[in-house]
Amino acid sequence: MDHVRSKDRSSRERRRRWVVRHTLVRVLSSTVLSVISLSGVSSSVSATSQLRSSSGTLRVVKSAFNFWDVGCPDQGACIAVGQGAHGGGVIVPISHGVPGPTVSVPGTLGLGGVACPRANFCLATGNGTLQPSVVVPVTNGRPGKPVPVPGVFLFALACGSPTSCWATGESSNFAHAVVVHMVNSTIVKTYVVGDVAPGAFFGPSSNSPNGGTAYGPTPACVSAISCVLVGATRPYYGRTQGRGLIVHLVNGVVRTLTSVPGTAQLTGVSCVRASTCVADGEPPGSYVGLKPGVIVGVTNGLPVHVVPTALGHDLAIQLSGLWCEKTTTCFAVTRDGLLVSVGPTGTPRVLSIAPAAGAMTGPHQGSPVGFDAVSCNDTSCVAAGGEFDPALPQRAAGALYSF
Repeated sequence: MDHVRSKDRSSRERRRRWVVRHTLVRVLSSTVLSVISLSGVSSSVSATSQLRSSSGTLRVVKSAFNFWDVGCPDQGACIAVGQGAHGGGVIVPISHGVPGPTVSVPGTLGLGGVACPRANFCLATGNGTLQPSVVVPVTNGRPGKPVPVPGVFLFALACGSPTSCWATGESSNFAHAVVVHMVNSTIVKTYVVGDVAPGAFFGPSSNSPNGGTAYGPTPACVSAISCVLVGATRPYYGRTQGRGLIVHLVNGVVRTLTSVPGTAQLTGVSCVRASTCVADGEPPGSYVGLKPGVIVGVTNGLPVHVVPTALGHDLAIQLSGLWCEKTTTCFAVTRDGLLVSVGPTGTPRVLSIAPAAGAMTGPHQGSPVGFDAVSCNDTSCVAAGGEFDPALPQRAAGALYSF
């Protein structure tokens, strides 16, 4: 699959293709918006001045190429993970919305997933320089020694207790979808997820040349042994295929496995209680036409409602990460800088669609920001991603938006 075999490409080629992919999506969105506006219809498809910006602060981290994930404990600093401007995995601690210094993680090609099960402790996953994947413990914002995970590529992870975490992935021979159970930073067991295609949990990024960094939809764990995973029924190769997929696992064993009609892939999931979750993703044909994303209500591991991310004439496309901060509000982010708030109870409701404040103004004007993940703690939320910046040697920089 392209996401791991891209490791033998040059860094310049990988970054060029990433920039082209993200820039084309945003330019296409803005072009269509201009046509719609000229026709006299008030409509917004991406982050533009026609929508009132959300209230928050956007910060660009030029020492990073992109942030693929962000994790926030209930209390304490958040951690963003990604790839550095010159390659290799990096982490950035974020305290009260303010990013600290960028810290390189030796022994990694890039970090694609992170979860923080308790204050001042997180686990990150990524590709190692000597092993397909590694797990990196992060204590007080400082990375520990990468722990190798033989035989698998890890994409994303979530924690359902202060010590128990589960990572999604794929066997290194591309034969099976897998999950890996970890207690603290100790690898406990790797489970094959039956009846799920290899690469299914790598939905939004399997064609992304991100320097060998494997990343995918972050799962949601509601206890130490119970998790909800999302992805696609067939691996995603840069065009819409199959349907969105929801898998409920208990102790690494499939309890329910469901494809979701009206979706092409699911790119994020978060739970407001043990039986109630919300997922986001893309509809069929989203890469051949500008179609709004989808929000999926999930009850007991099964989809019950699919609603478009549309509010009047305003649409949100290219949904990526999602996080529910409480039982009243979830936040989804998009790859063209939008923040979508969702009411999660009953039939999910789109409450607002707004660009991140500053995403298309001031020093960032003309360099659209895109988000890949979002996470919240008791006091604030952080969206993580990157922006195209032709002035930089790597032509891209990490972006963090606190709100």
